[in-house]
Amino acid sequence: MFEVLCGRLARVAEYQDERMFLCEFVKRPYEEGRIDDIIMADLREQINQYSLQTFSSIAYQCLNESRQQRPSMRYIVQELQKIESQIGSPTGLWGSSTGGSPWSLLLDNNQKLRKITIDHEDWIFSIGFTVEDLSGSLISSQYGSDGGPSGSELSEISFDADEEIIEILGTVGVTTGNYAV
Repeated sequence: MFEVLCGRLARVAEYQDERMFLCEFVKRPYEEGRIDDIIMADLREQINQYSLQTFSSIAYQCLNESRQQRPSMRYIVQELQKIESQIGSPTGLWGSSTGGSPWSLLLDNNQKLRKITIDHEDWIFSIGFTVEDLSGSLISSQYGSDGGPSGSELSEISFDADEEIIEILGTVGVTTGNYAV
């Protein structure tokens, strides 16, 4: 699994130090919390932190010298399916798996979610996101209708610079003649 994360073979004969064997090469950075130092740069830009932590944790468990202490294939598959469900399963209206148009807000590494704006009554009519990039520019996007009926409530959730959300998924559809998220 570390071959996938690091983009290299398990054994590289040209090296005559700890880099020769991938299992030795990855242990120290993993144990010191510096896994980003050894992850392939292209992959690091594409994978969210939850997926990276889960995948690398499984990979590290696979390095255990004792076969009894290594995870079973059943466990590995279950954990990888959890990662897949985090990124690939849009939720339908009211939590169902049918109806509506899926949407996704996926932030790049250079973006921070600064605010979520929700137009709602008993259900959500629209949800908007304000994202800040490295230059400080604010970018807004909205999913759902252009606004609920008069009298609907507008709620805002603001995030500090040190808070991090990297992805939000949902579904937009029509219920009782109105858009709902």
